[in-house]
Amino acid sequence: MKKWWILPIAIGVVVAAVSVNRADTQPASVRATTLQTQRVEQTVSCNGVIEAGAITGVFVQQTCIAGEVLVSEGQRVCAGEPLITVDKEQTKQMQLGDDRLSEALQLTVMGDTVTAPCDGIVLSVQAVAGTMVESTAPCVTIATISDLQVRVLIREKQLPSLEIGQSVRVSGAGFDKTTYHGRLHEIAGAASSSSGESVVEGVVRLDAGEADASMRIGLSAKAKVVVSSVDEGLLIPYEAILQDDDQSYVYFEQDGRALRQTLEPQGEFSGGVLVSRAEWVGRTLILEPDKVSGDGEAVRVTREESE
Repeated sequence: MKKWWILPIAIGVVVAAVSVNRADTQPASVRATTLQTQRVEQTVSCNGVIEAGAITGVFVQQTCIAGEVLVSEGQRVCAGEPLITVDKEQTKQMQLGDDRLSEALQLTVMGDTVTAPCDGIVLSVQAVAGTMVESTAPCVTIATISDLQVRVLIREKQLPSLEIGQSVRVSGAGFDKTTYHGRLHEIAGAASSSSGESVVEGVVRLDAGEADASMRIGLSAKAKVVVSSVDEGLLIPYEAILQDDDQSYVYFEQDGRALRQTLEPQGEFSGGVLVSRAEWVGRTLILEPDKVSGDGEAVRVTREESE
């Protein structure tokens, strides 16, 4: 008896085997990017708080009686804005009663208000309506906006990388701009303890014109100190690097295949490692090397724009 049913089954097995074989040889799908040179920076991050860098005391021209107090602590004021008024009538009575005729005459050329000498934030108000304001003590103290700074905490292990004058980028959740620029102005000579760790205080001075109305005293801030930089560097992202027998390597895509290249780092940065390989500029770097089983494997890439 002839078994005609064997032939279709055999053909089906062959077709299935071919299909499985084709599936096994499908190119690995991987993300990749085109390598380009860029400015590469190594930064040290410190947490801090906005504080007054310079405090200005506002004085009355001569001892007088305060009329109305127009500002309060924490208020932002502009240069020329009235802070308190002068009750000249009460002042005259007080001066004449004390037989200080010369001061009473000077009062006639004194303004009716005491104004802010600069843009700033009111730190304290000493003047009280209806009471005497002495000319020898400030009636209002103001933190100058242009002199706002960031006091930061530097961890012990960060100290060897930091130097006075290094460029700093400042950011904060409550600020209007994404980044503000400044310089590391001061590193304290003594350490203290914070959460069981030794820390040193530092001061970041903002560049001229950087401070704005959103930078309120007491707000938290993050400072990134640039400790080293390369203007035209070639950075290999950490996700693209594999390790084998104490040797680092990456895969490039070329003509649909993965080509292994040994990596010789010139330095480590927050975003990857720096390499000195001008011939790699413009090549397609595979960002998912774990999906590549070996040198020469067929791959299909999905490109990403390098930052």
